[in-house]
Parts: sequence; structure tokens; C-alpha cells
Amino acid sequence: MKKLFFLLTLSLLAFTACEKSQKEVDNAVLKITSGELLNFEATGGKGTITYTLENVKEGTLPTAKSGAAWVTDLTVAETITFNVAANDTTEERNAVIFVEYGAKNFSVHVKQQGDPYADWVVDVEFEATALNGEYYGTKY
Repeated sequence: MKKLFFLLTLSLLAFTACEKSQKEVDNAVLKITSGELLNFEATGGKGTITYTLENVKEGTLPTAKSGAAWVTDLTVAETITFNVAANDTTEERNAVIFVEYGAKNFSVHVKQQGDPYADWVVDVEFEATALNGEYYGTKY
């Protein structure tokens, strides 16, 4: 009988704790404060997304993810930072970074220019048949 009472009490506490944390997530306010479009040169660089998060449990942060392999090192803190790899093609490329906290979310579009000189391949094989020149020194 004591075991049954203990199990019922424990399950009631578990449901109450889950319900409270879910309410905290539902009441959260997540807003982007930086632009929704970030442009990068072909050389790449470091990007930063700023946001506000209100009505949340202290110490909790949103999550950020991107499906693009060239957007790396996504780090979420007071701001979201990431790196954009150099684009060594002539084509412009686009990616989306999804930021979410519970049911609240926003997305940031990342646009990177192509390298206009990426197609310039200079591959010349040169064979020198002679080396000519004059020496003006005093010693050999």
C-alpha cells in the first residue's frame, strides 16, 4: 500500500513539474533584433545574430541550426555566432539558420556572393631550355 501511494505521489509531481516548464516555454517571447538577411563576400567571415528572449526559465537558451555545410560553428549565447566558409565557386549561395525556443522561432537568411575569379585557372607548363644572365659580383 505504501509503495502504491509513493508511486502515485511521484507521478503527480512529475506531471506538475512538466506542466510548469511547458507553461514557461509557451509564455516565452523570442524576437530577432538583427536583420533577417545577412550578406557575405566570397571570402566568408564571421556572422552574428542578435535576439531577445523574455519570460523564460533562467539559464535556458534557444537552439540554432542550419543545413548548409558551409555555415559552421553555430554558437548560442546572448548572441548567436557562426562562421561562413569561403565560396570558391562563381555561384552565389544561400542558407537559412533556424532559431527556436519551444514553439517560438524565427529564421535568418544567409547570402554569400560567388568568387568572380574562381573559373580563372592558370595552369601553364613551362620548360626553360637555357638560363642566361650576367654576373656583376667580385667573387665566384
